[in-house]
Amino acid sequence: MKNFKQAALAAGFILTASINVASQAEKNNLILNVAYYNQNNHVQYLKATAKAKIDGKFQMVPGIKVTFYITDKTPAHLLGKAITDDKGNAILFMPPSAHDEWIKSAQQSFVVLSAADKLYDAAEGSADVTK
Repeated sequence: MKNFKQAALAAGFILTASINVASQAEKNNLILNVAYYNQNNHVQYLKATAKAKIDGKFQMVPGIKVTFYITDKTPAHLLGKAITDDKGNAILFMPPSAHDEWIKSAQQSFVVLSAADKLYDAAEGSADVTK
């Protein structure tokens, strides 16, 4: 009887461990789309949209923390951070601190990063703008 209990306990442990490994391996790929908007030179903002292919269909992903950069992914070029809403959108209005970098060139790049979490891998999206 004691051997049966030990065998059942070992089988339960192995089953639980294999379920945890399988669930960790099933991360979805996150896709970040980035868009720049300029409304009559008064309001400028960036919008990142997070989506993933789940059960064969693209679905918007809420609650993803994203970080916005101008030109490249250095701390000096950080614009700000946001979290995607229930429609998968995160909006960041252009801060005044981006002005100096913005006027350096007729072409500008924006980069958006998301960190990996237990459901999604890290992702990166970018948008190039010609003024």
